[in-house]
Amino acid sequence: DVLWHIFMCMFFASSARALPWISLLDMTTGSVTQLLKEGKPFAEAGQASLAEQLAFYSFAKFPYGDPVNQVIFRGTNSITFGQDYAQIETGYKASVNLIKQLVPPERLLVFDVKVHGWDDLTNFLEFPAKEKGRPFPHPRSKNSWTNDTLWEYAPVWQQLAVVAILGGLHIVNFAIVRCLCKLGRRLYLRYFKSESARD
Repeated sequence: DVLWHIFMCMFFASSARALPWISLLDMTTGSVTQLLKEGKPFAEAGQASLAEQLAFYSFAKFPYGDPVNQVIFRGTNSITFGQDYAQIETGYKASVNLIKQLVPPERLLVFDVKVHGWDDLTNFLEFPAKEKGRPFPHPRSKNSWTNDTLWEYAPVWQQLAVVAILGGLHIVNFAIVRCLCKLGRRLYLRYFKSESARD
């Protein structure tokens, strides 16, 4: 599943970040900022819209990287690839301890799936009780080749739309960069080469 996320987020969805498409969309519609402000959770089938799925994969103004938030490399983001297990565990425990220090005890539930259940969670969040016997969601599975619930729960048309939009942006980016390179070459040949020929 790590390879899937590297492919989707780092390579495929980079088409939305190569040129400032996300900022342009947000400047014209405000939809990206609105999406992030809403902060809707999506963990089950059909809960993520096409826009939310595109934002997720392209890190649309990714909250930890957005300069407005000033939180990059804090919390669990202080854990990076390439660290050994001891460093990762230390970083994780430091993040948990920081949360425990910052959040008042009455507003914090340290949830343990081996100890707590739906009743503990719904009571703490002041949500209506879940029906008895309802299992907890299990987003990761040995049978899944992506372990990406956002992708697997999306309808086929939405998966195809994500592929078409992000793939199409790679083509558009290539075309724009190619045109700019040709223009730069023409300007160079017209002005700089002609200047050197005169000398």
